[in-house]
Amino acid sequence: MLAYVFSHRPAPGVGIAEYEEVLREFHERLVAGPPRGFLSSLTYRVGDGYSDWYLLQDSAALDALNEAAVSGSRATSHHAAARMAVDGVGKLLSLAAGEHDPDAVTEIRFAKPQGMPYSELYASL
Repeated sequence: MLAYVFSHRPAPGVGIAEYEEVLREFHERLVAGPPRGFLSSLTYRVGDGYSDWYLLQDSAALDALNEAAVSGSRATSHHAAARMAVDGVGKLLSLAAGEHDPDAVTEIRFAKPQGMPYSELYASL
């Protein structure tokens, strides 16, 4: 399983309720017509921003998600959200151990120490 995570925040002057409504609509439409390899999506509020998590079967599913996000019934809500957002950044994550917990309420960001092998980092977590 992979997770494509897109972090963003509302542009100055955009109302939080309106922003969240457009995000909800987009995710509902994505679930109603899922692209190949799409497992689920979730949005978390992190400080003054949001992180959209798209859970995917594999890296090939990222192409299908990319195309599906801006087409069909999802196009209008995607474009509305994009017009309201700033500071967007994406990343692709792979689950290193355990299982994804959709009810997690904590996000921890850290840097891997230079020179430390990933196997040692994962063992230390």
